[in-house]
Amino acid sequence: MFILRAAPRLRPYIYIGGILFLAVWVVLSGINRKTVVQQVEKRDSLRVVTLATPLSMHQEDGENYGYEYQLTKEFAEFLGVKLKIVYAEDRTQLFQILASRNVDLAAAALHHHPARTIGKVSSIQIKATPGYRDSKTLVIYRKTQGLKPARKASDLTDSLVIALQDSAESLQLSGLKERANIKTDLFDEINHLDLMTLLQNREANYALVPEDLFLRVRSYHPELAIAFKIEEPLPAVWYFRDQPDKSLEQKLVQFFARPATKALISKLDKDSTPAKNPLNFIESHAFRTAIEERYEELAPYFKEAELESGLDDLLLAAVGYQESHWREDAKSHTGVRGIMMLTKVTAAEVGIDDRTDARESILGGARYLVKVEQKIPDRIPEPDRFWLAMAGYNIGFGHLEDARKLAQRAGLNPDKWSDVAKHLPRLEDKKVAAKTTYGEARGSEAVTYVSNIQHYLTAIDTYIKLNQLRSIHLEPL
Repeated sequence: MFILRAAPRLRPYIYIGGILFLAVWVVLSGINRKTVVQQVEKRDSLRVVTLATPLSMHQEDGENYGYEYQLTKEFAEFLGVKLKIVYAEDRTQLFQILASRNVDLAAAALHHHPARTIGKVSSIQIKATPGYRDSKTLVIYRKTQGLKPARKASDLTDSLVIALQDSAESLQLSGLKERANIKTDLFDEINHLDLMTLLQNREANYALVPEDLFLRVRSYHPELAIAFKIEEPLPAVWYFRDQPDKSLEQKLVQFFARPATKALISKLDKDSTPAKNPLNFIESHAFRTAIEERYEELAPYFKEAELESGLDDLLLAAVGYQESHWREDAKSHTGVRGIMMLTKVTAAEVGIDDRTDARESILGGARYLVKVEQKIPDRIPEPDRFWLAMAGYNIGFGHLEDARKLAQRAGLNPDKWSDVAKHLPRLEDKKVAAKTTYGEARGSEAVTYVSNIQHYLTAIDTYIKLNQLRSIHLEPL
C-alpha cells in the first residue's frame, strides 16, 4: 500500500533521473566516438579508391605512379598517415566502394559538372571537394579524307556523338543536344581510352573527352583530332561521404588551400604535359603500325639488352626505332645494317657476327651505346648524360663540345641537355662556327635526332600503359 501511494510522488524524480542519465550517456558517447580523421590516424592509413587511367594512377611492378597518386600521397602525409590504394574496375564500382565505408576518399581524376549530383549511393550521400584544377572538354573526331569536321555545336546535326555514362561530359552532351539534332550514345563500364578506341574504330562520328587526357595520348592516336572545344571548364575533384562529422571535409579544404599543395599541383600539371609531337601524321601512323606489329616480338631482346648493359629497355627500343624502324634488313649507303644500324667494325668490336639478326643487333647496339655514353663525363646525371651522348653520336663529340661551350658562355648549364640543345643550331651560323674549335655543323639535325628518340620513348611507354588499361582494343590499321 505504501509503495502504491508513494509512486505518484516519485514519478517527477524518476523522469528527471532518466533525462539526466540520457544526457550523460550522450556526452560520454560523444567522448568515446572518434571523428573520421581520428579514425584515419588510429589505423595509420588513408584509404583511397581510384581508377587506373593515364591521368589518375597506374601500377608498375607493384608500385603506384601517377598524378593522383602523388597528390593523395601528399594528403596522407599532411594527415601524418600512410596511403593505401584500392583500384576499382569502373566509375560505378568506385562509388560503390566509397559508399561501403571501406575507403575514405575517391580520387581518380574525375571532373565535376555543376549540374551533376552524385546523390546517394547505397543510401550514403556522396559529396565533392572543391576543384583543384580545371580542364575543358574536347569534341574529337577521326580524320577522314573529304570530311569537314564540326567547328561548333550546330555542325553536329545528324552525327552520332558518344560519351561516358554518368560523367561530367555526359551532361555537356545533353547541352549540345539542345542546340543540334544529334544522335547520342552513353557507355558505362569502359573508360575514356575505350571511348577513343570506339571513335578510331569508326563506331561513332564524335566523342567527348577531357582535354588533359587527350593531350597525353594523342600521339598514339594520330588519326584523331580536335573538332572544337567546349569552353565551360570542369573542375577535377575528389569525392567523400557526406556525414555529420566534418573533420575530413575540413582537412580537405585546408589541404587544397595551402600554398604547398598548389605548388605541387602546378608541378604535376607541368610534368604531365607531354612535349610537342615532332612527328607528322605519316610518321606517327607508321610508328603506331610498327609498335603494334613488331614491338612485342622484339621486347624480350630489349629487356635482355637492358639486363646486360644497364640501359633502359624502352630507351633501347626508342633508339632502335630511330635507327631502323625496327627492320632487321635495314641498310644504308654507308654500310651500316640491322635494327641498331651497326657498321662492320662496330659489330666486330661488340662481338656481333650477324648484324641482320634482331637479337644480336640489339645486344650489340646496347654494348656500343654504353661505350658512346662513356665519352660524356660521368658527373653529369641521367637522363642528360644519355641525351648529350646521343647528340654527340649524331653530330660528333667535337661539335657537341663546341655547343656546350656556347651554352656556358650564355650563362646556361653545359651539362643540361635542354640548355645545350638551344645552342647546337647556332653551329649552322658561319660567323658563330668560325669562332669554335670544330667549326660549322648541322646542329639542328642533332636536336631533331634526340627529340625523336625522346618522343619514341614516351610513345612506347604510353603504348604499354594504354594496352594495360584498355578493355576495347584497336582494330588493325
